Amino acid sequence: MNVRQKQLLEHLLDMGENPVTLKSLASFVGCSERTVRNDFNQLTAYFEKENYEAHLVKKPGVGIHLDVGLYEKQKLQSILLKNKIPMQYSREMQQRYILVALLMAQEPLSLDELADRFFVNRSVIREDLEHVKEQVAGFQLELVSKPGQGTFVVASERVRREILAKLMREINAEEQHGKKLSEFFSPQSISIVNEALQVLVNETDIVIKDNPMNSIAIHILFMIERIKTNESLTLSDGEWDLIKYSKALTYSEQITDYLHQKLNIYFPKDEIGYLALRISSFNIHHSGDEDSYYQEISKEVEKIIAVLIAEIHHLLGIDLSEDHILLDNLKQHLESTFTRINSGFHIANPLKDEIRRTYTQLFLIVQTIVDEFFKATDITVPEEEVAYLTVHLQGALERQKKAAEMTYHTVIVCEYGMGVSAFLEAKINRHFPNIVVEKLVSVQEFSTYSEREQLDFAITTVPCQAGELPVLEVSPLLSEADLAVLHSFLLEFKPNRVSKQFDITRFSQPFLVETQMKATEKETVISEMVKKLVAQNYVAEGYLDTVLARESNSSTRIGSLIALPHGDPQQVMTSSISLATLETPLSWGNGDVQLVALLALKKEDMGQKELKNFFSILHYINESPELLHQIIEEKDRLKVLSYFKYYS
Repeated sequence: MNVRQKQLLEHLLDMGENPVTLKSLASFVGCSERTVRNDFNQLTAYFEKENYEAHLVKKPGVGIHLDVGLYEKQKLQSILLKNKIPMQYSREMQQRYILVALLMAQEPLSLDELADRFFVNRSVIREDLEHVKEQVAGFQLELVSKPGQGTFVVASERVRREILAKLMREINAEEQHGKKLSEFFSPQSISIVNEALQVLVNETDIVIKDNPMNSIAIHILFMIERIKTNESLTLSDGEWDLIKYSKALTYSEQITDYLHQKLNIYFPKDEIGYLALRISSFNIHHSGDEDSYYQEISKEVEKIIAVLIAEIHHLLGIDLSEDHILLDNLKQHLESTFTRINSGFHIANPLKDEIRRTYTQLFLIVQTIVDEFFKATDITVPEEEVAYLTVHLQGALERQKKAAEMTYHTVIVCEYGMGVSAFLEAKINRHFPNIVVEKLVSVQEFSTYSEREQLDFAITTVPCQAGELPVLEVSPLLSEADLAVLHSFLLEFKPNRVSKQFDITRFSQPFLVETQMKATEKETVISEMVKKLVAQNYVAEGYLDTVLARESNSSTRIGSLIALPHGDPQQVMTSSISLATLETPLSWGNGDVQLVALLALKKEDMGQKELKNFFSILHYINESPELLHQIIEEKDRLKVLSYFKYYS
């Protein structure tokens, strides 16, 4: 079907049994009545080809309506919604939609088909496909383009679903209340899936720790769509061992039984098992005894927590072993992390880039510790997981730095999950050391919070009532406007920035600075910078491979026009920071880059205060567009270094 025919079909489905005249249909799609008649022939042929029990009924003098059963109508609406693309979105969002279209397609899509679907020309689609290929490089997925055929995805069914779910979470995050779901799935499917999940919550002893139901719903909706097209997956014996006799499997069976009754869809055994794995990978527990699976991984969780605490103590000189809030948060999060890793699942973390940019030093330390912990295995821990661990640890570090001044007691009410709540807590603690966050709660938990009288006020990311208790509503990212509101509320003036100094020569020298570099590939930039380090015996020759491997796994772009590539600390002999400015912006994974700071750091140097100052400078530069532009335009190496000596 072409775009006009889809518009006709959608209009007829919306009208139901109400007849529509040929003249009004022609006016609706903006063509002649003869063209509409030809489109009717094409629609009839489409129904026959796809075995849909749908018929165009023509009544002389009355009009035309589509005779179609409820189930067939739902299937047709699902197809139309799945292919329906919003007209206004960013280039980055367009690239996400293109990848969704390719992942869901049953056959290759040509440039013309994609151009028609997105209302752009072929050259734009060609550029977008190149960006998409770069973005999926680390996901065991390949985009293949063949002349005369088009572009198609080569990937396992599991990888397809993982990436589809990841894309949907990213798309959905930009629209409140899940409105974006309706662009891909029928309203009926969305409603029934949500009903199934609510029934599960109401009829079981389930306790939801991280509000994961929207993520589970997304996986179920894609599962339904893939099963409809006879695309299914299989589980290994090892994966079945993870979930057999578990509550997660029981929950999955309850959900799929409900969906089978409502949607008349058969769920194969492995699909039920796959959903159980998905459920077990979220912070969902039951009030009875722990599943045998959690008992099996508890020792591994305890090991990595012990390593994290010990290494933080060694590198930063801060003992977190008595912080029971941190220990509980890490245990809860890592139980789910191990399930995700063992099952090959990925968690969404929309705040990953902001966490890495704001807490760069701690992020790199955690990443190094985690990489070393899993080095003897074939496991790679995604940066999304590293970011969540970082905010838990940052919150603990901030708790230790609280000033001995008047404190205010509050709770954070958040419906975006434990990870986002912990990020918000860490940021509040950083800006307001005198605010004590007593607990992270959901709206439901807050409504029955027994110690409300001990609070001075509540901080919330969603509208809620608290009687006489003051409530401050903020965004999950705690914007500058939110900070101003908090400052005003606490009757404190915003402190003036104090100019601070940093001796960058501790880590860098003029020969490690390159200005106005000409390059067309980020690999070239990294390679040239590493060559200088190898020549000075600062790093081993194998360091380049570790930097490129890290880059292929996840882009190291940390902000507008800034990238922070880095590699394996064990390949570093002398810690250093190399700087390069680029003559023109260069595509760097998820955006353009024109300032590159290559880190080559020994593990024992990562906790140094001087290094923390460097990251403070980098954060300051990132938030100062004029200063960043001056650095990029500067051709004198010594002057480039001088920009990194002072910050506010």
